[in-house]
Amino acid sequence: GPEPMQVSRWPEGVERPRGVLLVTIDSLRADHVGAYGYERATTPQLDALAARGTLFERAYTHTPATRWSLPMLHASRWPGEIAWDRAHWPHAVRRSNVTLAERLSARGVRTGASWPFRTSWGLRQGFEWWDAPEERRRQRGQAVVKPVRAFLDSDDGRPWFLWVHLFDPHLPYRP
Repeated sequence: GPEPMQVSRWPEGVERPRGVLLVTIDSLRADHVGAYGYERATTPQLDALAARGTLFERAYTHTPATRWSLPMLHASRWPGEIAWDRAHWPHAVRRSNVTLAERLSARGVRTGASWPFRTSWGLRQGFEWWDAPEERRRQRGQAVVKPVRAFLDSDDGRPWFLWVHLFDPHLPYRP
């Protein structure tokens, strides 16, 4: 199993978060998000979430393809360090990789994900709750986010980590 994370002392005066929400959005340009300075009101809900949470102003990927960048994010590894199952396409992440969700789960954190694809690409490992029904394949954000309420409502007192991946900007443009 995954090795335990090393956790330093929590800073005095800083409230521990009840949970961490990681939102990844396929093909979204930061320069078109209000929270990053875009002047048109194209992302009001995301802007409101960013105002209440932590907004990272500098995040870079080592590959421009979601297929490769998400495994790097979850395994915290360079592309060449990730073990891939190349038996089929798209390649999946092998179980020998240790993911963020696995590390958090091993520390007693409740983990969940809502994913808009029919296959997990191997990213499901470590998540207790995984919502990715075939009928929602590549659907808009409302369909992906709606089941998240079930995860949040099933609060058992443990801290939680929830990953929500949205595909809207990548879908065909509909004016």
